[in-house]
Amino acid sequence: FMAYGTAATLACCEWLCSWVEGKSLSELENCNIDFVLQQLDLDKLSQHSAQLVVDMLQSALSVSQVSH
Repeated sequence: FMAYGTAATLACCEWLCSWVEGKSLSELENCNIDFVLQQLDLDKLSQHSAQLVVDMLQSALSVSQVSH
């Protein structure tokens, strides 16, 4: 994918794209900012980047539930 942003944001997006593969909806719903920070070994300064991908995932899940 093509994206612009900080290195932390791009890393979070790349990680999320890989991580969601093969996960159940319940596993995806449990993804939170602390989990992303831990998985990527990011410090609290990168919290905004992690929050962006968590918000993106939650938004995608809510759209998915509405369409089913």
